[in-house]
Amino acid sequence: LHLFCKSELGSKCTPSDVLFVPQSSRIAVLCREENSGSIRVLKFDVDESNTGTLLTRVLGCSKLKSGKLTLLRTINCNAIGRCGTFDASSLAERFLAVGEFTGGLSVWDLEANRKVYEVAFHSEIINSIDGCGGSSVDRGPAELVTGCRDGSVCVW
Repeated sequence: LHLFCKSELGSKCTPSDVLFVPQSSRIAVLCREENSGSIRVLKFDVDESNTGTLLTRVLGCSKLKSGKLTLLRTINCNAIGRCGTFDASSLAERFLAVGEFTGGLSVWDLEANRKVYEVAFHSEIINSIDGCGGSSVDRGPAELVTGCRDGSVCVW
């Protein structure tokens, strides 16, 4: 394996999940901070004139220019995110579904820096989340599945 990029998020941010933002040259980092959480969106430094490695083709972007990630934005959250997925959202929307340490589920629009949905059902930490579907006709309805420390699995 080859290390492509590295970014220091600071000692106050402990990443609990890191996700490629689909069809972009960005990543989303779910950060656990002292008494709150945040979603940090970072961008790869890319060369727009070339296509290159498998990583750049998977990301849907051009060749990496350097080993730098630049912080684009920080979205402050009341709850701390444990795990996330983009898989229940269309590629155009790219909403991030987040399972939280409190047992809540939230969905974020990273472009508008806002929460678009939230629900609290689980009584403990959501350890895992996955999704399928989306808003395109051939993918079916958007659905999420969460797994909780209390042993429950929920399909949303």
